[in-house]
Formats: sequence, C-alpha cells, structure tokens
Amino acid sequence: MRRTLLIWLALAGAVFAAFALALASGSAHLAPVDLLHALISPGDGVAGEIVMRLRLPRALAAFSVGGLLALAGALMQVLLRNPLADPYVLGL
Repeated sequence: MRRTLLIWLALAGAVFAAFALALASGSAHLAPVDLLHALISPGDGVAGEIVMRLRLPRALAAFSVGGLLALAGALMQVLLRNPLADPYVLGL
C-alpha cells in the first residue's frame, strides 16, 4: 500500500514538473516569478498574454493528446486480447 502511494506521488510529481517545463519553455524567456504571476493574474502585461494564449493551451493539448493516445493503445490491447497489439503489428 505504501509503495503504491509513493509511485502515484512520484508520477504526479513528474506530471507537475513536465507541465511546469511546458509552461516555462518557449522563444520568449519568462522568469519563474513572471510565469507564476501570469498564472495567478493573467490579464497583466505581455507575460500573461504569452502564458494564457500560447503556452497554456499548448501544454493542455499536449497532455490531453498523450493521454488519449495511451488510452487508445490500452483499449486496442484489451479489445483484441493481444498484449502486443499496435497499429504496425495489425497492419492498420
């Protein structure tokens, strides 16, 4: 039970770190303080516009697409009863 909780906490931390990295990376450099301020009060200045209109939708889309691709792969394996099922093996 404790090991499972530690694994879930580590995975949640990895997701949080990846999401923070996705928000921090871009062509315009934003300091971590500016990034946090833009997330708290998005209407102020250029940093708020960059984060709320460009980086946040990109990060949310990337996480949702990744999750849906993982779900589609798991469903393909379950429905076909083949643990090695993927589009290349099946010729799809």
